[in-house]
Amino acid sequence: MKRPSRILILAGAATAALSLSALADENAGHMGFGHHGHAIQECLAVADLSPDQQSAIDGILASAKTAMQADFQALKADHQKLKTDLDNGADKSVVGQDTITMNNDRAKLKADWKAVKDQVMAKLSPDQQNKVNGCLESSGHFHGSRQSPPGSAS
Repeated sequence: MKRPSRILILAGAATAALSLSALADENAGHMGFGHHGHAIQECLAVADLSPDQQSAIDGILASAKTAMQADFQALKADHQKLKTDLDNGADKSVVGQDTITMNNDRAKLKADWKAVKDQVMAKLSPDQQNKVNGCLESSGHFHGSRQSPPGSAS
């Protein structure tokens, strides 16, 4: 019984490691936000922002940049630790803790990015929000993140 358990843990950890290596590599993307930063910038371009909106959004992205880069670096470090532990044949409890840490850091990154996106979207009119959300959804980003128009039930 111990053998299948260890194999399942290692397989799950390896899958998480592979997906996170791609995520961590995206840190080189637009403004340090990875592909999400690039996607939201492209989609904001279709929203016909006023100079005041653009300035406010630039401020939001600039103030969040350091935290987002720290999140990416934490994931990169988590990935490296997991890879090292797997390569060295670490005990399943160590690999399991690595995976838990990585999952927690990934959840923090997602929550931090959602907070940035929510701040950006709050600067837009309902029509602009619809344009940006439509663009993000058609590009395959932010699945299920469509915001309800102001005043509607969530």
